Amino acid sequence: MQAVAQALSTTSPTPWLSAMSSMWEPLIPPQPPWTLGGRWKVGDCSKSLCLQHWKRLGIVFSCREPAGGEVFLGRVLWDAQGWYLFGAFGSKQPVKGRLSIGASTASIKWPTGAQWAQEQEEWDSTVAPDYRQTRSALLGLLVVLLPGAFLQVYRLLLANVLLFCSSVAHVILAFRIMPWCTTLYPPGAKWRCLSLCCIVSVSSLMALNATAAAWLALNCWREPFGHVYLACMTLSMLCSLLYGSWVQAAESWANSQNPEEWAGVAKIPFSHAEHARVVEAFDSACKHWQHIYPFSLEVTEVFSISNLFLSARFAESHGRLASGLNITQLFYGCSASAAKAIITSGFRTPPRILGRAISFYETPLKSWQYTSKTGASYLLVCDVALGLAKGVSEERAMLSRENLQAAFSSATESDSLLGLRQEDGGILRVPAHQLLRPEQALPTFLLRLREKQFEAR
Repeated sequence: MQAVAQALSTTSPTPWLSAMSSMWEPLIPPQPPWTLGGRWKVGDCSKSLCLQHWKRLGIVFSCREPAGGEVFLGRVLWDAQGWYLFGAFGSKQPVKGRLSIGASTASIKWPTGAQWAQEQEEWDSTVAPDYRQTRSALLGLLVVLLPGAFLQVYRLLLANVLLFCSSVAHVILAFRIMPWCTTLYPPGAKWRCLSLCCIVSVSSLMALNATAAAWLALNCWREPFGHVYLACMTLSMLCSLLYGSWVQAAESWANSQNPEEWAGVAKIPFSHAEHARVVEAFDSACKHWQHIYPFSLEVTEVFSISNLFLSARFAESHGRLASGLNITQLFYGCSASAAKAIITSGFRTPPRILGRAISFYETPLKSWQYTSKTGASYLLVCDVALGLAKGVSEERAMLSRENLQAAFSSATESDSLLGLRQEDGGILRVPAHQLLRPEQALPTFLLRLREKQFEAR
């Protein structure tokens, strides 16, 4: 063995290995710890073949366990170590690369595994290369090195996907929280302070969660806590996707149903006088506000709604009004599933936002904007007992808890809120009516509409 070691130290690289080194020269850093044409100790990499070198993108050829037997020996053509600079938030991931072209095989035996580190056999580099082993080395390059690189890219991609999903989730959360915050305080200094605190809190939470997700994906993805965190993130995203798909499928199914199959709904024939009256009232309500909307609506079908329970509840609510009934025909836009629920059970105050009322509009063009967002094609025509309406000049005031409670706490003050137009000192383009007591509204007709966009001139 001493003679072999002396021969290795004085032997120059073979022409074949020199040619291979020139091929890899562009990939070699300026001053890396690499060796060419020297000796390669088999024991340097056999012990950690399964874990360490997969993690470091290394490629080695030797027996998996130090139990002796047939061992593949080769020459190190390129051995370098650098930094993986593409981690999230500037983190550095160490990467080691090693490419070894095989020279031959030898039968080496060790008495025990404990002597593996002490008895490291070396191979004479003057032996002619075996091209079959070269093909094996190239095959190993494709099987080991490329999947290892893919694993690193997958970890980086996973970290960035988690970062993106976390950011999107918190942005959506912020948009969901902001309308709710508007119901807590009236406009003014309190509103501005609350908005600022909400934005700062959501932004901080978004940055913290995104940082944790990226750090765990890059550093602790093998640890139990990292597994649990990534599993929870993946499960939450899957649940969101499934829930969104289920809601979309339910809406599509409800929109494809025939309304005549719903309880209390009957189609009015086109030749019936009631059909003409409803369409005429609809067109009149659209014509008055058509100049501020870039689309028009056409009634394709008219359905009458008959529900004895809702009619009795509507009549009972008249006794709680502060003044006259002031029954007005208004329009309400919603999804197909919501329209079916309203026809069956009536209106309900949204429970998820404290103090939020039910909004009706005098023009179907405004109500249609709420319907079109859901992909539905229906619009409800309702008889609304407005009673004594209280005018509100600002839209946010209509959504604040204090104003709603002040308006509806006593029947002697007001029965509904009226959002004023800009011409009347408000900020709305079209008048909006809001009710807190859902029994003041009775759905009477269901319209199927078709939207027509105006052509640009």
